[in-house]
Amino acid sequence: MGEAGDFYVNEHNTKMPHPAFGGQTPDEMFFGTGTKVSEELALAKTNARAARMAANRAMSCESCFGNESPNPRLRFRRDFNGGAIANMK
Repeated sequence: MGEAGDFYVNEHNTKMPHPAFGGQTPDEMFFGTGTKVSEELALAKTNARAARMAANRAMSCESCFGNESPNPRLRFRRDFNGGAIANMK
C-alpha cells in the first residue's frame, strides 16, 4: 500500500473520532478501550456551554460599544443586518 497509505490508515484508526461510534476512533471501538468517550464528550459539551454562557452574561455594554457609551436615554437593539437601531424607553 505504501508509506503514505500506511500513515493514513494509522491516523484514521487511532486519531480520527467517528460520529457513528459516539466520538470513538475505529481502534477504540474495535478494542473496546473507548467506552467512556461519549460520556466525556457530553460532559465537555455541557461545561463548554456553561462557560460560554457565563462569559456572555459577564459582558457589559462597554464590551460591545468600546469607549463610545450609548446615550443612557436610548435602548439599543440589533436589526437583522447587524446595525444598531435606537429605541426610546
